[in-house]
Amino acid sequence: MKKIIYLVLSFIVMLFVGLTGCEKPQEKIPTPEVTPTPEVTPTPEVTPTPEKGPVGHIKGSYDCVTIAKAVELANASSQDPIYLYGIVSDMYNTTYGNFHIKDESGNDITIYGLYDEAGKRYDAMESKPVDGDEVVVYGTLSLYNGKPQISNAVLKEMYHGETENQGGSSSVSIEYVTPSANIKGTYKCISIKSAIDIANSNDQTLLNESYCMYGKVSDLYSTTYGNFHLKDAAGNDVTIYGLYTEDGTRYDAMESKPVDGDEIVVYGKLSIFNNATQIANAVLKEFYHEVPVIEDNYQEMTVLAARGSQAGTCAKITGVVSRITYANGYIPDGFYVSDGTASIYVYGKTAATQVAIGDNVTVAGKHAYFINEDEAANAAKYDYKGSSQLEEPTVIVNSHKNTVDYSFAEETTIKALLSNKGDVDFTNKYYKVTGYIKKVVSTGFTNYYLNDIDDATGSYVYTKCNGGDYKWLDQYDGKLCSFYMVVINAKSTASGLAWRLVPISVIGETTFDATTSAEMVAEYVGLNQFTVNEYSADPELVLATQYSNEKLNINGATLTYTSSNQDAVYFEANSLNQMVMHTKDDGAAVITIEATVGSLKATRTITITVKSSTIPNSITIAEAIEKEVNEEVTVRGIIASGIANKDGFYLVDSTGVIAVTTDADTLATLAIGNEVVVKGKRDLFGRNGSGVICITNATLEANLYGTNDYNTSNIVNNVTLSDLYDADVTDYSFSVTMYHVTGKFTVVKEKNKSKVGVTFTYKDGTEKTLNAYCSSAGQYSCYDDLKDQELEMDIILCDWNGKTYYSCCIMAIYKTDGTRIVLPL
Repeated sequence: MKKIIYLVLSFIVMLFVGLTGCEKPQEKIPTPEVTPTPEVTPTPEVTPTPEKGPVGHIKGSYDCVTIAKAVELANASSQDPIYLYGIVSDMYNTTYGNFHIKDESGNDITIYGLYDEAGKRYDAMESKPVDGDEVVVYGTLSLYNGKPQISNAVLKEMYHGETENQGGSSSVSIEYVTPSANIKGTYKCISIKSAIDIANSNDQTLLNESYCMYGKVSDLYSTTYGNFHLKDAAGNDVTIYGLYTEDGTRYDAMESKPVDGDEIVVYGKLSIFNNATQIANAVLKEFYHEVPVIEDNYQEMTVLAARGSQAGTCAKITGVVSRITYANGYIPDGFYVSDGTASIYVYGKTAATQVAIGDNVTVAGKHAYFINEDEAANAAKYDYKGSSQLEEPTVIVNSHKNTVDYSFAEETTIKALLSNKGDVDFTNKYYKVTGYIKKVVSTGFTNYYLNDIDDATGSYVYTKCNGGDYKWLDQYDGKLCSFYMVVINAKSTASGLAWRLVPISVIGETTFDATTSAEMVAEYVGLNQFTVNEYSADPELVLATQYSNEKLNINGATLTYTSSNQDAVYFEANSLNQMVMHTKDDGAAVITIEATVGSLKATRTITITVKSSTIPNSITIAEAIEKEVNEEVTVRGIIASGIANKDGFYLVDSTGVIAVTTDADTLATLAIGNEVVVKGKRDLFGRNGSGVICITNATLEANLYGTNDYNTSNIVNNVTLSDLYDADVTDYSFSVTMYHVTGKFTVVKEKNKSKVGVTFTYKDGTEKTLNAYCSSAGQYSCYDDLKDQELEMDIILCDWNGKTYYSCCIMAIYKTDGTRIVLPL
């Protein structure tokens, strides 16, 4: 009768354990060890008369069978309970107490669940065995998937050594450390110094063992796999190359994960990689994250209130994470939070590592307006305060898998956002827009762009990971979509603000509203042609009169232009029947642009001011070349050609040629043939004793417009490509001289990129190629129809990246009929 009662009680205990197991434990039990409920549960009260004790430090007397004998009994389906002595190995579940018990010969049996004699489960025991401990357990053998095990074993006795080397005989003296009281589990942790000694010992017995180690997380350098350094107080460290939970969940999928500064216990085998000690694919046993105390001066407020607070305000907000940003190496460095009133950017690596999209979080941080220090002076010119964000954040994760509230997001256009002058705080606010998402893959880089419905007006997505952080956009590449986005910040230059964009969430593909066709043509085609609204000379601006867009199904749209003051601004057709805008007398004129698409009409207006100005004093290009490096110069000349892979142009006058670099916004207002006055730094751009004489960071002082041909009076004709191929890279005069040569524009596809250049017959009769400086062959696509033809061309030598040889920029190629094709801006 007593036996039946014990069997019933055991069944109830086992049923309770099974039911409570539905609460997801920290360590999921791997499938191979899952055992059906045993028919016979060991009873702690039944203890056979001992005949002999185990070898080791066990003080009690138990009739223990060998592990080898236990394997035989399990295979024979023995139902008699046994005592078993051995060493705890691979404790893979610290909730239930699942491990392997081994002997010195390597025989092992799985212990699936461990209880003390009072019925306490492993995780509730006050003193519990860990890897390397000697134990005696009691229970009934069974087979699962052909492997012997004892399910719900009873712990009879254990011995926890402090300095013994459980890995076998070795010259390595292993020391053990006790984790701080913040770590609640009981683990037999070797010191990090011992781990380093073991890894370097070449002792296979030790290297085949798995160990627990305790330390602090430092330099978390991969938040995908969980790569970091485990350090002790003395600075010793072991690399953890990959971190998983006991159920195999990788670091990036963990709901709760350790970050820099956290105390942690990991488990795994040691090895050496690149002369450093590491554990590959370590198992996370336990960690402790201390949440900093939030001081009383942090005020709870809405995100909207935090955005409106003064810089330095200590704010405490609660909202849902909608997007995470990444730094180089794909390390989270910030995230976006919204609460239905507004959105804001939270900047901080450790904080960003702790959250996931959909987390409802409470964040304490200081409101700030971020500007790069070297851009502050330029930002002040445009009243740009900086990127509105919270810095020095402390994060508490409240719950997961929440829905982001976008109801407050303003519906606008990308064009409207990019036209912001900087005096309005609109950074990091969610906006709902419609436009194209574009991916551009080139040699060495990948960029994403957000463009308006014209698929031209837009800007690049801000990435520090070469586009790798925006792969989730690939499914929308080239498609017209509705999406939420922010302007994260601006690059502040001397001539303007270049806004950087971040997509937050894509709603989905959409279609263009055909009823807005005329509005689209007037706004994006007509108005976009007027990049400036004040002229000091006649721009002779050629304007579009017709437009079609296959993607938007717009065919045969027409545009007309009228001026309210023809003495200031007037329009007339040129000899090619193109509509051209001219300026004449000082004054202002309202220009009306009318677009017609079928029966639909729409207008836009812009005021153009004509104001004669004094042309700034300037020096010649030859004089500028002779100036000292870093000296400021003001130079006047004709824009002759673009420069491949640079925001800039070659400037030519009657005395020479020089490269000029500027910002993208300034470049967008210029055209080939414009006569300009620019001011910048006379520079020697390069390194290692080589370089390019140029003017850098140039500002536009005056644009006299025109479609002028560049002066060729100083061009060098009596030189061969062989001579230029052998040019001395330390002779900078090559970089300020135009050469008229004959050769073939060639593009040769190689493994990782296309080699672009001018191919010619070298002096020894072999064929050589003078490389053309560029980041991709597409930068010379204007010459694609002229490939592999022996043609005349104007080139200039350059060495922008400090090579030991000169490359060239192909400024222009002459077709056989004499037509000159100039490299565009």
